[in-house]
Amino acid sequence: MAVALTALFVALGGTGYATTHFAATVVKGTVAKPKSHRGPRGPRGPRGAQGAQGPQGPRGLKGDTGPAGAAATALGYAKVNINGSVDAAQSKNVTSANVVKTGPGGASFCFVNLPFTPQSVMATNDYNLSAYTSIVFAALGAELPATTGCPAGTQAMVGTSVAGAPSPSPFYVLFN
Repeated sequence: MAVALTALFVALGGTGYATTHFAATVVKGTVAKPKSHRGPRGPRGPRGAQGAQGPQGPRGLKGDTGPAGAAATALGYAKVNINGSVDAAQSKNVTSANVVKTGPGGASFCFVNLPFTPQSVMATNDYNLSAYTSIVFAALGAELPATTGCPAGTQAMVGTSVAGAPSPSPFYVLFN
């Protein structure tokens, strides 16, 4: 029995030694890393290249119809014929009474007494097969040289030329 008690004490003593020796390095089933001494952290490295674009996703559902847009905001527009008359069916806030035809070759169309104050003017040629070389230019009244022949108070002017010479030509004009 003495041998059995000795073996029991040795067995219990070995378990106690193992518990105290390994308790510092094993915590809840994980092994602790030995302490290391590191220096300061270095700068972050450069960003890697962007990856390839992924495939396009499936088409989404159709959205609701939006509200109706605002009415056209042009202050005025007109189709002006070669004689200076205005086509009423293709005009808004501009009449033949607002157009004075003058200038060299009768190719300056001056706009007077408009029911609005234009801030900009744009013009373009009417379709004219015989005058592929026709040019239309436009300016506001404050920018006009005296050579246009436009009367005082002119709000805007459109000039036309064909093959480099002043020549009346039909056009469309837009005021904003």
